[in-house]
Amino acid sequence: MNPHFFEQARRYALQRLERELSPNLLYHGIAHTRDDVVPAVEMLAGMEGIQGGSLSLLLTAAWYHDLGFVEQPQYHELISARIAVQVLPGFGFTDEQVEVVRWA
Repeated sequence: MNPHFFEQARRYALQRLERELSPNLLYHGIAHTRDDVVPAVEMLAGMEGIQGGSLSLLLTAAWYHDLGFVEQPQYHELISARIAVQVLPGFGFTDEQVEVVRWA
């Protein structure tokens, strides 16, 4: 996987989370994703020896996992998956890579 693709996708998710999440969210704010979920995924992936493109896909899933909250809290997981399916191909992700992120 091209690291540039991952960086573009990460930046997109981070910017939407920073700009569009409700400030009233007590748990699912940007800090949850940035400071809890992504570092936990990195740590667990390291313990399992996951590297390279597989790690990039896991990290992409981590960045997108709660992105659906920018639209609505109910069904945010499904919305997060829909957003990933819609935007990741525009960053160069293949259909197979998008499906990995979608179901991770």
